[in-house]
Amino acid sequence: SRVGGEAAGGFLQMKNLLVTPGGFYRLLTSMFSPVINDYDHNIYSSIFQEGRIHTYSLYQYSFILWPLLLPQLWNANIKGKKPLIRILLFLCFCSLVPIVYVVFNGNITSRWCFYFIIFHVMSLVLLLEHRSELDYKLLKKSCIGVSVLLIVLSLIAVVFHTTTATNLLSIATIVPCLIVFAIGYTQSLVSQKEILFRVILVLEALLCLSVRVVNGKTITIGKGLRAETYEAELLDTHITDAIQQKDTGFYRISTDDPNAENYNLPMAKGFKSSSFYFSLYNASSNGYYEKRITDSWFIPFLPSKFLSYSVFGNKYLVLYDEDAFVPYGYKQIQEDRSAMGTPVRIYQNSVDMGLGYASDVCIDAAYGDSVDKSVQDVLLASGILCKKRADEGNRPSVKNAIETELHDLGTINNSVLEYTFTEPGTLYIDYSNTQPFSAGSYELYRDGSVVSYQEFNEYGYYALRLDEPIDAIGIYTYNTNFESELTDVHVYWLPDEALNHIYENLNQQDKIQFLQEDRGNIQASITITDKTKMVATSVPYNKGWTVLVDGEPIDYELVNTGFIGFPLEPGEHRLEFRYLPEYFVPGCVISASSMLIYLVLVILTIRNKRRNNAV
Repeated sequence: SRVGGEAAGGFLQMKNLLVTPGGFYRLLTSMFSPVINDYDHNIYSSIFQEGRIHTYSLYQYSFILWPLLLPQLWNANIKGKKPLIRILLFLCFCSLVPIVYVVFNGNITSRWCFYFIIFHVMSLVLLLEHRSELDYKLLKKSCIGVSVLLIVLSLIAVVFHTTTATNLLSIATIVPCLIVFAIGYTQSLVSQKEILFRVILVLEALLCLSVRVVNGKTITIGKGLRAETYEAELLDTHITDAIQQKDTGFYRISTDDPNAENYNLPMAKGFKSSSFYFSLYNASSNGYYEKRITDSWFIPFLPSKFLSYSVFGNKYLVLYDEDAFVPYGYKQIQEDRSAMGTPVRIYQNSVDMGLGYASDVCIDAAYGDSVDKSVQDVLLASGILCKKRADEGNRPSVKNAIETELHDLGTINNSVLEYTFTEPGTLYIDYSNTQPFSAGSYELYRDGSVVSYQEFNEYGYYALRLDEPIDAIGIYTYNTNFESELTDVHVYWLPDEALNHIYENLNQQDKIQFLQEDRGNIQASITITDKTKMVATSVPYNKGWTVLVDGEPIDYELVNTGFIGFPLEPGEHRLEFRYLPEYFVPGCVISASSMLIYLVLVILTIRNKRRNNAV
């Protein structure tokens, strides 16, 4: 389906079958860039728009040793050299023709170019196994050529603005290191210093890992614009900065900002959000995202999920689209303009759940999992979904109250539902349990005439505001993977009066008071009134968290489909959340042990060679 969607029109355009200057430049620079972002070609070269197909990163950097030894491959007398060269030339051709990205990968990002690295390593191994046949004069010339080319590519990036300002900083750090490594490799091979060669190899590997971690956090997207233009759009942070300067608490911001893929926007602009997969999404919180938000790492802006977003601390909404859906409870507090002059409206939620709250209303998580996701969202806003306990018989039941406030209008598709809506409210078109990958359209009727028509495409379910009287609605829904397959939808009606009652109840709960956050450690407090309650946080459940209450670590559990929760007795409590990745310590031990074993093997190999030479 990806090949069909991306390349259907591409084959009909001759320009997508031709090699472009941008393609040549990307191929050349990719051999000298140890770090590549998804939305930059590499540190020297940002986006080039090539016809209809937007070709992104080219992953082919192995080590600077590869271009250093590449000229040796032509002169070396190695068995299997010719087919290896043919394969490398074929991969180069594939990377130069835009349409081949899609044909080979089924995507617009050429991740298939990892094949480059495989054959790079194979050729390097063959050359190093025959290092006695290396032409040292040619190697020295290659060292000079590689160093000069690194400097030239850096100057092109600076003078002609072929990359982003962030990558220019990376160039200033990385390129000098690569030149030093190239000289070191040359010296170690010419003088046959094995230890020096291996040390440089390890150092370059560590450089590649470190710059990928640092540089990989900068996300920029081209849209065919010059680097400084789209960087200015994406990194225009004055709107979210202004919110965070006025409000120093713990909260999330949602936005339909069109300047970038929304799931990466919070990382680039430095704010917390529900649409950012590093902010909420992990394997343990999949119960929240499955059938409601996404089935993959891509988490777009989904305004229909406003109820659960509110529960998990979404306080502000920043909208660029003047026709965007504004959920109930959001009040416009400001109007601003983006760096490109686009009007931007800023809304504040009447519900401020921040870091979390405490409630004595615990709803059986198994029951919550059995209903449609729009109904589950109402449950999330009405209580805390947690495992059933023996003492739950004494706790208030919300099931009947929910069924009274949330009107079930039945299951329909490709038909008209006759129902008189006389008061404002939210209508849910729910297909989460039939086919979450669905889209469609609806028509609103009054007195037999169509008063509104709208298409929708939102994963899980779709919510729409009704502010005027309506006496019927027609709904057509289909499977987006197979458009000829119709999807049954469940329709629910939640009047504003009921929603207002839910919000008032949320605002009356015992809330966590955020104190400070520093490098993944969060400090807060909460006062539990009346009786023992369950605390539900907006911190995604992960075993890497340690939760301390009044200085003592406690056991916590998964609540609200994917978040940290724990019971607390009445009184004032000091809370602390500390995060360390679950496998960080074992990973460090394994890495250190592997490095130690590698060094021991190097020393033993050198000793054996010396003994053999002595004999």
